[in-house]
Amino acid sequence: MRDIARSQGSDMVAKRPGYHVRLSKNLSQLLRHGVIDAGLAHCLTPDGFVPLEQVLRLRRFKGVSVEDVRAIVAADEKGRFELRVGDGKAAASDTGTQDLPLYIRATQGHTLASGLDDDAMLTRLTIDSGIQEAVHGTSRVAWEHIRKVGLSRMTRRHVHMATALPGNDQVKSGIRMQCKVAVWVDVQRGIREGIPFFLSANDVVLSPGEKDTGIVPTRLFLRAHTLPLGEPLSLEEPGTHPAHK
Repeated sequence: MRDIARSQGSDMVAKRPGYHVRLSKNLSQLLRHGVIDAGLAHCLTPDGFVPLEQVLRLRRFKGVSVEDVRAIVAADEKGRFELRVGDGKAAASDTGTQDLPLYIRATQGHTLASGLDDDAMLTRLTIDSGIQEAVHGTSRVAWEHIRKVGLSRMTRRHVHMATALPGNDQVKSGIRMQCKVAVWVDVQRGIREGIPFFLSANDVVLSPGEKDTGIVPTRLFLRAHTLPLGEPLSLEEPGTHPAHK
């Protein structure tokens, strides 16, 4: 992976959009997928944080400063990253000290199979959490498979969902603007049936799926429709009568 040369000036992000994109992508790759391979498993906390000092020692971040990372975190509209000081209090504006170093994590999107604890990293949703349903965005091609087998987390730890459709001010992440199909999931029923649902720090609804399957089952689907027009889509497979499903 290409090294990132350090930019000069306090307005680094505004002046160097290419630098911003490369650094953001490198941080995402490391914190979501590459912590183990980078040799940082020993300092990974159950809630997904690693010491920023250790991150900046990696070759791919040669020349990147703490201030550069703080600027990236502050500028990220989707809330992909979170900084905290050693006492565990979120403090993206703090620089840390020798006694209280800065830690960084990705808020969601992980593929790491070990070293993380969902209950430490996320907020577990309950019947009383107030989230009745969540929406997953996908393509028309993928929808034909999804309505048969359910939503798969695939290589990630969780299926990703949002609390509203793309373009809604309350949605930071969890559903992409270019999605062509919206699939609404009954979160409350899932919780009652023992399927875990969580909320990330940037308000993405996450579920590892049912038991060891990694699937949010089709029985939790409330409705589906096209985007952006909102045309209803059948939840039934072609030629399948609802009574026989």
